[in-house]
Amino acid sequence: MIACVLIGLMDVVFMVCDKINLILKCFLFLQVSSVDESLIHFFVNERKGDVNIKDSYGSTPLHYAASKSNVTAIKELLNSDGINVDAADASGSTPLHCAATEGNVEIVKALLEVGSDPRAKDYEGMTPIHFACTYGNLETVELLFEHAERKGDLLEMLEDRNKEGETALHSAVGGGHIKIVEMCLKKGAKVKARRGNLAQPLHIAAINGYVNIAELLVAHRAKIEARNAYHVTPLHKAAAFNKIEMVAFLLEK
Repeated sequence: MIACVLIGLMDVVFMVCDKINLILKCFLFLQVSSVDESLIHFFVNERKGDVNIKDSYGSTPLHYAASKSNVTAIKELLNSDGINVDAADASGSTPLHCAATEGNVEIVKALLEVGSDPRAKDYEGMTPIHFACTYGNLETVELLFEHAERKGDLLEMLEDRNKEGETALHSAVGGGHIKIVEMCLKKGAKVKARRGNLAQPLHIAAINGYVNIAELLVAHRAKIEARNAYHVTPLHKAAAFNKIEMVAFLLEK
């Protein structure tokens, strides 16, 4: 059956699927990574497959399509009856989490337009903005912020925290993405926000040796002598991780 799909024998696929309903379920997952538009349309519309069917990890076809950045599959699925746009997989992630991780702006926009929750949390407390910031997906971050501004909950989005107490700013700093850090600060992120162990974004920049990000944080009044729960400062962290340029920068301030 898979061979038939790969070599384009769609008539055979359609005939067999008419006889074996189980195959339909299997191919609902196979088709989302395929570029064959006729196959996608066949399973979603003509055969009326279960568009919310889950695999052993709890992922639905919409998760697969978002993870594969398959715009065609996304559009077909979102136009189908009964689609659950915020279905959670075994990790608590929704399709929007997947799309934000991949950074496909077209898919993120499509999901937001049909009402996907931009502040949904997975079981680690991670929201789509956390993932977009972590992976450096600037356009996705811009889109999520613009959507939040229109909805009037931008500050809440900036303050959403994962189980480690990290905000979007912590994630952006940890990923070393200075443009996203700058955007977060411009939108009102708290430069002195503390995670669970009371570490501030400057601690994270110091650990990683991101001097340019540290400069930006300090310019926005990050506290050089901020201490975490163990009374450790950014300078302690920079010294411990042998970040010589960071040590020099912090000593100058």
